[in-house]
Order: sequence, then C-alpha cells, then structure tokens
Amino acid sequence: MKKKRQIQSQSGERYFLFVNRLLEILSLIILVVIPVFFLPNINSVFTIAKVSLLHFLVSILVGIWLFNYFTVVPRPTAGALVREPLRLMTLVLAAIYFLATLISVYPGMSVWGSYMRREGIYTVFSFMVFSLILSQTLRNRDLGRKMLFLLLMGSGLASIYGIYQHFWLDPLFKDPSLLQRIMSTAGNPLFFSIYLAMLIPFAVSTMVSIWGNHNLSNHKRYLYCGLLVFLLFLNGVGFWFSQSRGPILGLAVG
Repeated sequence: MKKKRQIQSQSGERYFLFVNRLLEILSLIILVVIPVFFLPNINSVFTIAKVSLLHFLVSILVGIWLFNYFTVVPRPTAGALVREPLRLMTLVLAAIYFLATLISVYPGMSVWGSYMRREGIYTVFSFMVFSLILSQTLRNRDLGRKMLFLLLMGSGLASIYGIYQHFWLDPLFKDPSLLQRIMSTAGNPLFFSIYLAMLIPFAVSTMVSIWGNHNLSNHKRYLYCGLLVFLLFLNGVGFWFSQSRGPILGLAVG
C-alpha cells in the first residue's frame, strides 16, 4: 500500500510539472510572438492578426489551466486564488469592465470592439486572464528572468524591423510617412513607442542587476551586459525613429 501511494505521488508530481511546463512554454510563446506577429495579406494587417492569435492562444492556455484545476487534488480554494493583491485587483477591474459592458448603449461594440482595433471586453479579458495565469505559473526568479529576456529579444526584433522601415528597406510597406515615423510590427508609431517605453526601463534594471551580481563569472556578466546594451541601442533607435512625444513622458516616469 505504501509503495502504491509512493507511485501515485510520483505520478501526480510528474503530471503537475508537465502541466506547469506546458503553461510556461505557451506563456513564453504569447510574450514573444504577439508583439512581432502580423499578416501582410489581410485588410487589417496588424491589429486583427495580433488580436485573433492572442484570443486563440489564450483560449488554449485557459483550457489547459481549467483541465489542471479540475483534475488536481486537492483543488485550490477560491480564497487561495485571490489571496495576492495583484489577482484581487485584476478581478475587481474585470468586474468593473463587465458591469460597464452590461449597461453600455452598444453592448455588441463593447464586447467585440471596433473592426479595426478589436478593443472590446473580449480582448481586455484575454489580457487579464493571461496575466492571472502567468502570475500563478511564475513561481521562481529564474523563469521571470527568462521571460524578461525573451520579451527584450522580441523588442529587439521589432526595433530592427522598424529601423529597416526608416531606411526604406521594408519590402512590404513603402509609405513615405515611415521615413518620419516608423510603426514597426505595431502598425502605429504611438503603439510601437509605448511598447518600447515599457520595456526599456526593464532592460536598464536587468543590466544593472546582472552587473552587480558577483555570483556570475566575469565572462557571463560581460556577455549578458553586452547583449543588453545592444538591445538598449536598438530600442533607443527604434524609439527615436517613432517620433512619439507622449511616450517620452512615460519612459521618463518608467
């Protein structure tokens, strides 16, 4: 009997680790792919493609999480799920959005959003649900660093594409306005600069943290910091070429 319980315990642990690894991989894919993804052969090149892919990937993420929630024993209580302030405030914000949608003068538009932006509650809830699952999946600092590095790598790719646009090297879009303000993979100079304004402070803080980490060898510190300096250079150039004044204030606050 004891051996049987041991086998069941090991099997349950393997299942738990497998599901969490699956959630981690899918979360990493969402973090990296969504910012740089677009389809040049549809009417709404950037927004519809991004939002549709976000809805699809978050739906898979939710399905995996629900399957795990209803099969794991013992099941987490509702109190345990909202014990952290971030989760509780996210649920409060979701309730406010839901109430606003119920009393909206145009509920259909509030749910789905406009054709060009798809900024309705469905998209907002997708971001919220993703953040809640991510907060539960993010169980250690190593995974947090991995996610942050992948986010920064994605911003570097988007910045390279934006620099290509500025120098008229983009084979897909030949809009003269790109010479003054690039849009990169965001479809809008303002959106692109806001995206970079949120990530540049993280790149700086990560570089400072790694430089002060004496547990790493000098070779690794120089390598990581050199990579982050290069990413900061790319992001800085992309941010400058977007020529958006509002996000400059956001970056200063960040």
